[in-house]
Amino acid sequence: MIDYESRKVETGKRIKYEREKAGLSKKELLVKIYMSESSHKTLSSWENGKSLPDLNSLARMAAVVLVICFAIMMNALEI
Repeated sequence: MIDYESRKVETGKRIKYEREKAGLSKKELLVKIYMSESSHKTLSSWENGKSLPDLNSLARMAAVVLVICFAIMMNALEI
């Protein structure tokens, strides 16, 4: 089982990968999930493995980039 710190890092990599695969900048993703750019530090924190998104944010991101929440959190799909 993966430890919490490693989970944050792997989840962050997955978020960044899916965002880039969808052709979205951080700003564009934030506008799509929050209708605002004001959470730039939050998204950077997720992508850099410093924190994990809450379930609501995760679900919104998944809807935007068309992936399953579970795949992001469990890193089930190979990058």
